[in-house]
Amino acid sequence: MRFREATAADAAEILRLYKSLLTQEGVTWNEEYPDETCIRDDLAEHGLFVLEEDGRIAAAVSAVRDEDMEGNAVWDAALQPAVMIERVGVDRAFQGRGLARKAIAMVLEEMKARGYRGARYLVGPNNLRARAAYRPLHFRLAGETDAYGEHWLCYEKEL
Repeated sequence: MRFREATAADAAEILRLYKSLLTQEGVTWNEEYPDETCIRDDLAEHGLFVLEEDGRIAAAVSAVRDEDMEGNAVWDAALQPAVMIERVGVDRAFQGRGLARKAIAMVLEEMKARGYRGARYLVGPNNLRARAAYRPLHFRLAGETDAYGEHWLCYEKEL
């Protein structure tokens, strides 16, 4: 398994991966989100990462600044600058192997090396699979919020 920053050449495969997960229980994504613009923006910020096996993308994770969420009162201001872990997706053929957790852990190490003090993520209360994947990474529940037309649990940790 190889961890690396994604490139523009990966964009179509990452989008296919995201779209293949739309029907998975607890997923709040839809036909409009995530889209090519999300991927292009993540790439421009050097914040899109993949786990690759045999030349195939097994998992993708975005880690970028999210100005819309930075001012949310639930977050600990002492953890600034913080990065948002977003758009975590594991190809169905690779699920059940702990790859989401592995990819996020690698992204957290990269973000720490880049000088971030904290990491945060939003997860839907009904996305039990994602919540289970994040649990061993020792994020703390910071609170709850409503954003993007959904209700979210807000987690964060110091890097």
